[in-house]
Amino acid sequence: MPLRKGLVKLLRHDRAVRLVGYSCFGQCDLGPNVAFYPERVWYGGLSQPGDAERVVRHATGLESLTDSPLRLPDVERAEHLRNIEELVRTLERDRGRSRRWWWPF
Repeated sequence: MPLRKGLVKLLRHDRAVRLVGYSCFGQCDLGPNVAFYPERVWYGGLSQPGDAERVVRHATGLESLTDSPLRLPDVERAEHLRNIEELVRTLERDRGRSRRWWWPF
């Protein structure tokens, strides 16, 4: 949670970068994890002070992370990429819609 809070604080006003929650990479032992899309690169073990700032510098193109990317088994990696791509498409589609609230009662 400290990493996520740090990312939210640092990215709040950057319209070029979107922070999106994702349920599980299946790599909790190596977490917290961050995925960059469309780069398709994951980083894990981001629990040190300053990791949020380093991730933001990478996400905004100011710096490349030199840590080893989180390695996922090929089958899992492909599945997560499909899920992330679908999530991004859904978010972009929904972003273009006017906001209408629907109440089922």
